[in-house]
Amino acid sequence: MIPSTTGIPKVRKIIKRSLKARCRKTTSFILFFSRINTKCKISVFNISGQVIFQNEMNAIEGINYFSIPIEYANGVYNMQVSWEEFKTDKKFVVK
Repeated sequence: MIPSTTGIPKVRKIIKRSLKARCRKTTSFILFFSRINTKCKISVFNISGQVIFQNEMNAIEGINYFSIPIEYANGVYNMQVSWEEFKTDKKFVVK
């Protein structure tokens, strides 16, 4: 039996759509869906591409919530979640 890989783009689309980032001046959170229990890396980059936050966490199958306790200056940021073969990101603006 040949394993099917046709589901992988669908899974990536679901994960991309499920990634939510919310931010306030002193804290932010990220909400995302994982289809498996796995380790993942959460990173926040400023507009110049510098890492301003990075942490590894254990994602559970289903909805995951992670709070990021850092202070932001006004600007555009990119939040990224990556694990195994998947990587997805979300831009957000702090005003």
